[in-house]
Amino acid sequence: MSPGKRMMRVNELLRRELALLCEQFIVPHLDALVTITRVETSPDLRHAKVFVSVLGSTEQRRAAMHLMQENRKHLQAEINRRLTLKYTPRLHFHDDYTAERADHVLGILRELDLPDDDAAPPSP
Repeated sequence: MSPGKRMMRVNELLRRELALLCEQFIVPHLDALVTITRVETSPDLRHAKVFVSVLGSTEQRRAAMHLMQENRKHLQAEINRRLTLKYTPRLHFHDDYTAERADHVLGILRELDLPDDDAAPPSP
């Protein structure tokens, strides 16, 4: 079931605020690109799944997720301070491998060396 418009707005608002907080508190400690890709908030606003994409090594990914978990309470407190919601959701962080998978597929397509659709047909 797709979330309603209100839940979509709440999810996007949380995603934007968490991205800003991540820039301030998480990224300065890492040498990797960290992106909050999406947030899925439960209908009762008590829990939020936060999907995090980290472009870097496996060790950098682990370090980023560790920092996110370690700073969870601080991030929740900042969300509570910045946003007016009925409840401040408990944040649950999850790895998002979408960017890596897309890069892998693009690599495979490059290896196939398929001709472009816009290319002119060979002349006889």
